[in-house]
Amino acid sequence: MKRILAILLACILTASLLAACGASKSKMEAFYVKYGHLEMVIGDTSFDLYKDGKGRDAEDYGWGRYVWDGDTCYMIDYENKTVQVSVDEYFPEDIYIDVGGMRLTGSGKGMFGGALLDSETFEDEDWKQTYYFDGNGGLKGYVVVDKEEPEEVYKSLEVLSYDNNIPKGVFDVPADYEVIEGAVG
Repeated sequence: MKRILAILLACILTASLLAACGASKSKMEAFYVKYGHLEMVIGDTSFDLYKDGKGRDAEDYGWGRYVWDGDTCYMIDYENKTVQVSVDEYFPEDIYIDVGGMRLTGSGKGMFGGALLDSETFEDEDWKQTYYFDGNGGLKGYVVVDKEEPEEVYKSLEVLSYDNNIPKGVFDVPADYEVIEGAVG
């Protein structure tokens, strides 16, 4: 009986250890699932990035907004009250923040914004993305490099703030806006 209990206990401990190891996420993966809104800067342009966890993303630039729903992109122009709809043509070029399908290839320390920060690097066949974190696991920024031109930075974005404050309707396309003909892919 003692032998059976010892074997049972060993199985439970082994299963617990395996589950704990499998549940381990990188800092970027943990951050990405935790926050739905990021205020960011790329060059001189600031924007808000929103994600809803259902495959929709939105970038709001103040003058307009891009909304991605699967392969469909809606380019919403507030001033002209127009929307261009495209399928498989426009992608969230500025953000590249989702590491899905990429593999973690390195972690350690790196310089970003003049500070030495924790970093993680993810890669796929085309892109190398390095994310930089403060001491509390908060995302400070990231750098994207096209692997065809590894010596040049493709995008460098600074994260100003992050939270889960997502305005109502940010993923909606205004029904009263004019759809521009010829823009539908």
